[in-house]
Amino acid sequence: EIYTLSLHDALPILAYRIAQLEKEMYRYYSSNAIDSFMLITDQLIEACREAGPSQERLFYKAWSNQAIYSFNKVNRTRGLELAHQIHDYAYQHDSKFGLYTSTYALATMSSGLRHFAQAEHEFNEAINYQHRFFPDESAAAPYLGMAKVYVNLHKPEKVLDCARKALAEPNVIMQHRLSAWTYICIAYSNNQYSRDDFNRAYAEREKLKRENGHDDNFGSVVNFYHAMKNGRYAEALNIATNMSGGIDRLEFAAQAYASLGDYRQAYLYQLRHKENRDSANTAEVQQMSYEYAAQIDVTRAENEAKDLRLSKLDLQIQA
Repeated sequence: EIYTLSLHDALPILAYRIAQLEKEMYRYYSSNAIDSFMLITDQLIEACREAGPSQERLFYKAWSNQAIYSFNKVNRTRGLELAHQIHDYAYQHDSKFGLYTSTYALATMSSGLRHFAQAEHEFNEAINYQHRFFPDESAAAPYLGMAKVYVNLHKPEKVLDCARKALAEPNVIMQHRLSAWTYICIAYSNNQYSRDDFNRAYAEREKLKRENGHDDNFGSVVNFYHAMKNGRYAEALNIATNMSGGIDRLEFAAQAYASLGDYRQAYLYQLRHKENRDSANTAEVQQMSYEYAAQIDVTRAENEAKDLRLSKLDLQIQA
């Protein structure tokens, strides 16, 4: 006799599989294991689709994470295309959460392209949209995205404000708590803050890292600043030259060389950093980003206008 699972029996198994895949997604999100991350997110997206409306939010989170990861570690054009696909799918399926995640994904990519004003606008839209429609859901991710924007704009007070707001959100996952403390450390690396401020934040982050079982994407950056803040410039240079991120590696090496008094090397590394950064952000990719941002803004406005019309109609019916 062939035994087949009934739908009632299969649902707990599917829920367990989704929970395991979600855990793996966040573990690989902070790694360079591209094939593993893509496979896991593909499987998670499909499992959430199979589970139906109960997993709508995780479905869009997984797809948006895949888009952002693709943008950062595979191909920028591919990442933008995925964000656009998410937006179109969400619009077709009338999903407010999908519109939120596509806004967040595009904001993250705008930040990567150094469109900081656009990124700030989109992150704020994502936060407001989420607070309005999903108050029980953590908006830590867009707050942390905004923190990164303010790191690039050299506004440490605003970095701290965003990181603290992220920590105050409901149901914050461990990965986001760790990232918030990463940004607190980066803010405290600024000269206006004391070494003691930085070291206290660093100790808190180390504790969370142990609880989490793995680091986030910025572990080497925080360790670089830890060495710099404590006057260990040769160690900082060693950390910088062994970083996996090419563009960041050049910028941090320039800072370390300057602190060691080797201004010629500092200048050469800063020059290489600028050349690499400009070549990564081609005109074509930047234009795609602007076009998608404009389209997502229009769709979100249309969606909100439709909600307003429906609420007015409901009031008329009740009257």
